[in-house]
Amino acid sequence: MLFFQESDVEALRRKTRLLEMSQEEKFHEEKDKIVQILEAGFAQRERLAVEKCEEDFNKKFDTAMQQIRDQHQEERVKWKDDQDQELAAKMATLELEQNTKLTAMIEEAKVELKKRLDEEKELALKQQHQQLSLKAKRELEALRTRFKMMQTAGALGEQRSPSVSECESLDVSLGFFEIF
Repeated sequence: MLFFQESDVEALRRKTRLLEMSQEEKFHEEKDKIVQILEAGFAQRERLAVEKCEEDFNKKFDTAMQQIRDQHQEERVKWKDDQDQELAAKMATLELEQNTKLTAMIEEAKVELKKRLDEEKELALKQQHQQLSLKAKRELEALRTRFKMMQTAGALGEQRSPSVSECESLDVSLGFFEIF
């Protein structure tokens, strides 16, 4: 029986080895399946983490871009307001300068016109004075001539003074002298 037992033991050992080998193969298969599951889970978690990071990055990027746009818009509005104020100030300054120059030009024109008017008035007065002086000289000369004629007529023996009609004829003949 011993021999039988040894062969049984030997068969049992072979069966045990076969069982161990099949269990080892099953263990390796199970291990490979677990590794694959873990790797798949890790890959999925990694992919989800990357997607979440991308999503967070995109949100932060969009937020930052919106802030930059808002800041740029505010700066542009402020710059435009500053430019409008600067332009309004320049326009006010130019308008003031224009009004000052215009007022100065008007004053200069008034002074010039007054000066010219005074000169023309003075010239007109001088001309009128000269004309009146010439007229007075001519009238005086006519009277002298008439007086001389009367004296000459009186010396010739006529005792009478000339009549009005004779004086008028003398004035017409003396008119010739007034021209010169």
